[in-house]
Amino acid sequence: MTEQFEFSRYLIFPEYSESGAWTQKRNSGWLLFSVFIYFAGTLLAKNWGTLLIGIILCIILSILARMELRASLRNLLRTLPLLLIIAVISLFSNPILDTSPRIFEWWLINITRLDLENAGMLILRFILLMQIMGVLTSSLSITRFIHGLESLLTPFTWVGIRVHDFVVSVEIAIRYIPLLTQTAERIAKAQASRGAAWGSRSGSLISRVRQVFPVVLPMFTISYQRADTIAMAMDARGFGIKGKRSQYVSDRVQMVDAILPASMLAYLLLVLIYPF
Repeated sequence: MTEQFEFSRYLIFPEYSESGAWTQKRNSGWLLFSVFIYFAGTLLAKNWGTLLIGIILCIILSILARMELRASLRNLLRTLPLLLIIAVISLFSNPILDTSPRIFEWWLINITRLDLENAGMLILRFILLMQIMGVLTSSLSITRFIHGLESLLTPFTWVGIRVHDFVVSVEIAIRYIPLLTQTAERIAKAQASRGAAWGSRSGSLISRVRQVFPVVLPMFTISYQRADTIAMAMDARGFGIKGKRSQYVSDRVQMVDAILPASMLAYLLLVLIYPF
């Protein structure tokens, strides 16, 4: 019964916990840069050979991050409906002139070998990106993630972009996610204690929406109240008065930190050289 109110279990990415993994000891800025380069290389890969290299890099990073295979598979199963939707859309939205042999044909539906390859590559990209995001969330705490993001975006300050304000907004949004889940759990428990039929899987779609609706409105109200409280607290502490702020924690760069971004840049270069 209590599992019906544990909304945090629906989060698909693992949370950070100190394990002494190799990726946790790396510079946060370089690790974020490597993940972004891997994203670019995986999205631009157009053949199975380059995707195979992406799979090998993903497996190596997962081992270095000490990720559990069972947890990764469990998180992947939670996204299975989305994967099926992506596969169906990819099958019927191939803009390339297709001359490959047809595998299935019925009425207006024609599925060719190229359609299946494109759908398989799209699903594989999605799985790889999900796994790498899991590596990132399990390797960096929120504080280190924010420091790494700020150091990564520092060059944009040279053109007048206020990077620190953007990074603070991202930090507040990330820290707000567990607060939202806790608030939703408290509201759902309060509704159930007052006799609401919470967690019932029977009934139509409209009845299920009606079950969630009494939770959504109080969440919005509480969220606006918290946002107003945070804004007043930041104003009271003089946030934004000083243009340049110092950092309490400095993330030093070591020679070993260059291994990961160099590998990812080589992967991206290979994808760009051999696009087909």
